[in-house]
Amino acid sequence: MADGVQTRLQKDVATLQKEVQRIDLSIEQSSKHLSIEFKTSLETTTAEMRQLTLQLTPLQRHKRFMRDKHDLQEQTNTVDEYFEEFEALLSLNDISDEQAHTIFLSNLKDEIEQRARLFFPKTIEHA
Repeated sequence: MADGVQTRLQKDVATLQKEVQRIDLSIEQSSKHLSIEFKTSLETTTAEMRQLTLQLTPLQRHKRFMRDKHDLQEQTNTVDEYFEEFEALLSLNDISDEQAHTIFLSNLKDEIEQRARLFFPKTIEHA
């Protein structure tokens, strides 16, 4: 009789394990689907923003960039937050990597800029 109970318990455990695997697979598939949807939505939004920005005249783009740059300078964020916001601004403007690098460093707080320049960074990411 104990063997019968043990066998039944083993079957129940096996059934539960299969159910857990099925749920795990379902969660994984849903997660992938959401990730793809988010990436597609982000790419579409970025493309739309870029298209709207391109419709502006060069003077309007420059004024917008300078306004956003000034707003960015006035904030007291961490360097990582500044970097993220700066990258977002870059996606809206067509400037060279060298210009972006110079602007990025020159808008850091003085003490941070001096320390960053000690390492002769070649890219914004390195700075």
